[in-house]
Amino acid sequence: MCPVSATSGDSGGPLFFIRDEPYVQLGVTAAVNPPCEKGTKYVHNRFVDLRRYLPWICTITGICPLEQHAK
Repeated sequence: MCPVSATSGDSGGPLFFIRDEPYVQLGVTAAVNPPCEKGTKYVHNRFVDLRRYLPWICTITGICPLEQHAK
């Protein structure tokens, strides 16, 4: 079995944490590995952690998820 969470063309797409609604976007797809090859057990994709960029996102968009979450 070779699970794949992202594939070619998915770069820049969201990585969501789904527990309850609303869904929380934690990351952005940064890199994907080629499709599974015979004998490959795991596929490692890479994501950018958005928490580091939340102050910038808040400044640019006016959407401040940390402030909204604190209420």
